[in-house]
Amino acid sequence: YMRKLGRKALALLMSTTLAFSMVSATALTAFADELAAGQADLPRATTPMSSQIGTTTWTLDASGTLTIAPTDGNSGTLPSTADYIDDELMEDQAKGYEEAEGWRSEYKQAKKLDFQGAIAFPSSSQNAFEGFSIESVSSGAGSTVSFAANTNCDEMFKGCRNLKDISGLEHWNMSSVVSAGGMFRECINLEKISALSTWVTSSLTSTSFMFSDCASLSDISALSTWDTPSLTTTSYMFSDCASLSDISSLSTWKTSSIESIGMFPGCTS
Repeated sequence: YMRKLGRKALALLMSTTLAFSMVSATALTAFADELAAGQADLPRATTPMSSQIGTTTWTLDASGTLTIAPTDGNSGTLPSTADYIDDELMEDQAKGYEEAEGWRSEYKQAKKLDFQGAIAFPSSSQNAFEGFSIESVSSGAGSTVSFAANTNCDEMFKGCRNLKDISGLEHWNMSSVVSAGGMFRECINLEKISALSTWVTSSLTSTSFMFSDCASLSDISALSTWDTPSLTTTSYMFSDCASLSDISSLSTWKTSSIESIGMFPGCTS
Protein backbone atom coordinates (compact mmCIF):
# COMPACT_ATOMS: atom_id res chain seq x y z
CA TYR A 1 0.00 0.00 0.00
CA MET A 2 2.80 2.42 0.91
CA ARG A 3 4.51 1.73 -2.41
CA LYS A 4 1.31 2.52 -4.31
CA LEU A 5 0.81 5.69 -2.28
CA GLY A 6 4.41 6.72 -2.95
CA ARG A 7 4.03 6.20 -6.69
CA LYS A 8 0.83 8.28 -6.72
CA ALA A 9 2.48 11.05 -4.75
CA LEU A 10 5.46 11.02 -7.11
CA ALA A 11 3.18 11.12 -10.16
CA LEU A 12 1.23 14.03 -8.66
CA LEU A 13 4.44 15.88 -7.86
CA MET A 14 5.77 15.39 -11.39
CA SER A 15 2.53 16.54 -13.03
CA THR A 16 2.39 19.61 -10.75
CA THR A 17 6.02 20.44 -11.51
CA LEU A 18 5.39 20.08 -15.25
CA ALA A 19 2.34 22.33 -15.11
CA PHE A 20 4.25 24.95 -13.13
CA SER A 21 7.10 24.79 -15.61
CA MET A 22 4.73 25.32 -18.52
CA VAL A 23 3.11 28.32 -16.79
CA SER A 24 6.53 29.71 -15.90
CA ALA A 25 7.75 29.25 -19.46
CA THR A 26 4.65 31.01 -20.81
CA ALA A 27 5.09 33.89 -18.36
CA LEU A 28 8.77 34.19 -19.20
CA THR A 29 8.00 34.21 -22.92
CA ALA A 30 5.39 36.95 -22.47
CA PHE A 31 7.82 38.98 -20.35
CA ALA A 32 10.55 38.54 -22.96
CA ASP A 33 8.17 39.84 -25.65
CA GLU A 34 7.32 42.91 -23.51
CA LEU A 35 10.98 43.49 -22.82
CA ALA A 36 11.84 43.35 -26.53
CA ALA A 37 9.03 45.82 -27.28
CA GLY A 38 10.21 48.17 -24.54
CA GLN A 39 6.94 47.72 -22.62
CA ALA A 40 8.09 45.69 -19.62
CA ASP A 41 7.67 47.47 -16.30
CA LEU A 42 11.12 47.11 -14.81
CA PRO A 43 12.40 48.79 -11.65
CA ARG A 44 15.29 51.03 -12.58
CA ALA A 45 17.91 52.01 -10.05
CA THR A 46 19.59 55.35 -10.57
CA THR A 47 23.19 56.02 -9.68
CA PRO A 48 23.68 59.73 -8.83
CA MET A 49 26.60 61.39 -10.58
CA SER A 50 27.82 64.75 -11.81
CA SER A 51 30.40 65.89 -14.34
CA GLN A 52 31.36 68.79 -16.55
CA ILE A 53 30.61 68.18 -20.22
CA GLY A 54 31.68 70.93 -22.55
CA THR A 55 30.91 74.11 -20.63
CA THR A 56 27.82 72.55 -19.05
CA THR A 57 27.40 70.55 -15.87
CA TRP A 58 25.37 67.34 -15.95
CA THR A 59 23.88 66.28 -12.62
CA LEU A 60 21.93 63.05 -12.24
CA ASP A 61 20.10 62.77 -8.91
CA ALA A 62 18.70 59.73 -7.11
CA SER A 63 15.21 60.31 -8.55
CA GLY A 64 16.56 59.93 -12.07
CA THR A 65 16.42 63.60 -13.10
CA LEU A 66 19.32 64.63 -15.30
CA THR A 67 19.82 68.40 -15.11
CA ILE A 68 21.95 70.12 -17.73
CA ALA A 69 23.01 73.63 -16.72
CA PRO A 70 25.77 76.15 -17.55
CA THR A 71 28.88 75.49 -15.46
CA ASP A 72 29.45 79.22 -14.94
CA GLY A 73 25.78 79.85 -14.15
CA ASN A 74 25.29 82.03 -17.22
CA SER A 75 25.55 80.09 -20.48
CA GLY A 76 26.92 76.74 -21.53
CA THR A 77 27.63 74.82 -24.73
CA LEU A 78 27.45 71.09 -25.17
CA PRO A 79 30.32 69.34 -26.96
CA SER A 80 29.97 68.14 -30.52
CA THR A 81 28.70 64.58 -30.59
CA ALA A 82 31.61 63.87 -32.93
CA ASP A 83 33.95 64.55 -29.99
CA TYR A 84 33.01 61.37 -28.16
CA ILE A 85 33.21 59.02 -31.13
CA ASP A 86 36.55 57.26 -31.48
CA ASP A 87 37.08 56.61 -35.18
CA GLU A 88 39.19 53.54 -34.58
CA LEU A 89 36.53 51.97 -32.40
CA MET A 90 33.81 52.85 -34.89
CA GLU A 91 35.78 51.15 -37.63
CA ASP A 92 35.89 47.98 -35.56
CA GLN A 93 32.29 46.84 -35.98
CA ALA A 94 32.76 43.99 -33.51
CA LYS A 95 33.22 46.47 -30.68
CA GLY A 96 30.10 48.35 -31.68
CA TYR A 97 28.75 51.84 -31.14
CA GLU A 98 28.10 51.49 -27.41
CA GLU A 99 31.79 51.06 -26.64
CA ALA A 100 32.67 54.21 -28.54
CA GLU A 101 30.15 56.50 -26.87
CA GLY A 102 32.33 57.71 -24.03
CA TRP A 103 30.78 59.87 -21.32
CA ARG A 104 27.24 59.91 -22.73
CA SER A 105 26.51 56.25 -21.98
CA GLU A 106 26.88 56.84 -18.23
CA TYR A 107 23.76 59.02 -18.20
CA LYS A 108 21.46 56.74 -20.19
CA GLN A 109 19.79 55.61 -16.96
CA ALA A 110 18.18 59.07 -16.52
CA LYS A 111 14.38 59.12 -16.36
CA LYS A 112 13.90 62.86 -16.88
CA LEU A 113 15.95 65.37 -18.88
CA ASP A 114 15.82 68.94 -17.57
CA PHE A 115 17.52 71.98 -19.13
CA GLN A 116 18.29 74.95 -16.89
CA GLY A 117 19.66 78.33 -17.97
CA ALA A 118 21.04 79.18 -21.42
CA ILE A 119 22.16 76.01 -23.20
CA ALA A 120 23.60 75.89 -26.73
CA PHE A 121 24.00 72.84 -28.97
CA PRO A 122 26.87 72.68 -31.50
CA SER A 123 26.37 72.03 -35.21
CA SER A 124 27.02 68.30 -34.73
CA SER A 125 24.30 67.29 -32.27
CA GLN A 126 23.11 64.07 -33.84
CA ASN A 127 22.44 61.09 -31.55
CA ALA A 128 22.94 63.28 -28.46
CA PHE A 129 20.42 61.41 -26.30
CA GLU A 130 19.90 58.30 -28.37
CA GLY A 131 18.77 55.29 -26.35
CA PHE A 132 18.29 57.20 -23.09
CA SER A 133 15.64 55.88 -20.66
CA ILE A 134 14.07 59.34 -20.29
CA GLU A 135 10.30 59.66 -19.95
CA SER A 136 10.17 63.45 -20.26
CA VAL A 137 12.10 66.53 -21.39
CA SER A 138 11.58 69.81 -19.53
CA SER A 139 13.06 73.31 -19.37
CA GLY A 140 13.19 75.59 -16.35
CA ALA A 141 11.45 78.96 -16.28
CA GLY A 142 13.40 81.45 -18.36
CA SER A 143 15.70 78.76 -19.76
CA THR A 144 16.72 78.85 -23.41
CA VAL A 145 17.99 76.14 -25.72
CA SER A 146 19.58 77.22 -29.01
CA PHE A 147 21.59 75.69 -31.83
CA ALA A 148 24.64 76.70 -33.85
CA ALA A 149 24.35 77.47 -37.57
CA ASN A 150 23.54 74.52 -39.83
CA THR A 151 22.92 72.14 -36.94
CA ASN A 152 22.34 68.44 -37.52
CA CYS A 153 19.89 66.98 -34.96
CA ASP A 154 19.51 63.61 -36.68
CA GLU A 155 18.43 60.83 -34.30
CA MET A 156 18.80 63.08 -31.26
CA PHE A 157 16.18 61.13 -29.29
CA LYS A 158 16.16 57.96 -31.36
CA GLY A 159 15.25 54.85 -29.40
CA CYS A 160 14.03 56.73 -26.31
CA ARG A 161 11.31 54.13 -25.92
CA ASN A 162 9.95 55.52 -22.64
CA LEU A 163 9.65 59.11 -23.84
CA LYS A 164 6.11 60.49 -23.53
CA ASP A 165 6.35 64.15 -22.49
CA ILE A 166 8.37 66.56 -24.66
CA SER A 167 6.76 69.77 -23.40
CA GLY A 168 10.21 71.15 -22.59
CA LEU A 169 10.99 71.42 -26.29
CA GLU A 170 8.40 74.16 -26.73
CA HIS A 171 10.90 77.00 -26.36
CA TRP A 172 13.79 75.46 -28.27
CA ASN A 173 15.13 77.84 -30.89
CA MET A 174 15.30 75.59 -33.96
CA SER A 175 15.81 78.34 -36.54
CA SER A 176 19.38 77.17 -37.34
CA VAL A 177 18.61 73.44 -37.55
CA VAL A 178 18.87 72.04 -41.07
CA SER A 179 18.33 68.33 -40.44
CA ALA A 180 16.06 66.51 -38.00
CA GLY A 181 16.12 63.10 -39.67
CA GLY A 182 15.09 60.34 -37.28
CA MET A 183 15.00 62.81 -34.39
CA PHE A 184 12.24 60.89 -32.56
CA ARG A 185 12.58 57.60 -34.37
CA GLU A 186 11.47 54.56 -32.34
CA CYS A 187 9.98 56.67 -29.53
CA ILE A 188 7.20 54.12 -29.28
CA ASN A 189 5.34 55.76 -26.36
CA LEU A 190 5.30 59.30 -27.77
CA GLU A 191 1.65 60.23 -28.35
CA LYS A 192 1.52 64.01 -28.69
CA ILE A 193 3.93 66.58 -30.09
CA SER A 194 2.05 69.80 -29.37
CA ALA A 195 5.24 71.41 -28.02
CA LEU A 196 6.67 71.47 -31.54
CA SER A 197 4.07 73.97 -32.78
CA THR A 198 6.33 76.87 -31.77
CA TRP A 199 9.37 75.68 -33.70
CA VAL A 200 10.81 77.92 -36.40
CA THR A 201 11.60 75.47 -39.20
CA SER A 202 12.42 77.74 -42.12
CA SER A 203 15.99 76.32 -42.39
CA LEU A 204 14.95 72.69 -42.14
CA THR A 205 15.88 70.64 -45.23
CA SER A 206 15.40 67.04 -44.04
CA THR A 207 12.81 65.32 -41.85
CA SER A 208 13.36 61.78 -43.12
CA PHE A 209 12.39 59.13 -40.55
CA MET A 210 11.74 61.92 -38.03
CA PHE A 211 8.83 60.09 -36.35
CA SER A 212 9.36 56.67 -37.89
CA ASP A 213 8.15 53.79 -35.67
CA CYS A 214 6.37 56.12 -33.24
CA ALA A 215 3.61 53.56 -32.82
CA SER A 216 1.60 55.61 -30.29
CA LEU A 217 1.72 58.94 -32.13
CA SER A 218 -1.85 59.95 -32.98
CA ASP A 219 -1.93 63.75 -33.08
CA ILE A 220 0.33 65.78 -35.39
CA SER A 221 -1.85 68.89 -35.60
CA ALA A 222 0.99 70.93 -34.09
CA LEU A 223 2.92 70.63 -37.34
CA SER A 224 0.38 72.80 -39.19
CA THR A 225 2.33 75.86 -38.01
CA TRP A 226 5.60 74.79 -39.58
CA ASP A 227 7.02 76.94 -42.35
CA THR A 228 8.89 74.62 -44.74
CA PRO A 229 10.32 76.60 -47.68
CA SER A 230 13.68 74.78 -47.53
CA LEU A 231 12.40 71.24 -47.00
CA THR A 232 13.65 68.79 -49.66
CA THR A 233 13.52 65.34 -48.05
CA THR A 234 10.62 63.87 -46.06
CA SER A 235 10.92 60.19 -46.91
CA TYR A 236 9.60 57.77 -44.27
CA MET A 237 8.88 60.67 -41.93
CA PHE A 238 5.91 58.84 -40.36
CA SER A 239 6.61 55.29 -41.45
CA ASP A 240 4.96 52.63 -39.26
CA CYS A 241 3.06 55.17 -37.16
CA ALA A 242 0.27 52.69 -36.57
CA SER A 243 -1.94 55.08 -34.55
CA LEU A 244 -1.80 57.99 -37.00
CA SER A 245 -4.97 58.56 -39.02
CA ASP A 246 -5.39 62.33 -39.52
CA ILE A 247 -2.69 64.06 -41.58
CA SER A 248 -4.71 67.10 -42.66
CA SER A 249 -2.44 69.43 -40.70
CA LEU A 250 0.32 68.91 -43.25
CA SER A 251 -1.75 70.53 -45.99
CA THR A 252 -0.34 73.93 -45.00
CA TRP A 253 3.25 72.92 -45.78
CA LYS A 254 5.22 74.37 -48.67
CA THR A 255 6.20 71.37 -50.77
CA SER A 256 7.58 72.87 -53.98
CA SER A 257 11.18 71.98 -53.06
CA ILE A 258 10.51 68.46 -51.79
CA GLU A 259 12.35 65.90 -53.91
CA SER A 260 11.40 62.70 -52.08
CA ILE A 261 8.16 62.05 -50.26
CA GLY A 262 6.99 58.52 -49.33
CA MET A 263 6.11 59.75 -45.86
CA PHE A 264 3.57 57.20 -44.62
CA PRO A 265 4.51 53.59 -45.44
CA GLY A 266 3.20 51.17 -42.85
CA CYS A 267 0.63 53.61 -41.42
CA THR A 268 -2.20 51.12 -41.08
CA SER A 269 -4.77 53.47 -39.50
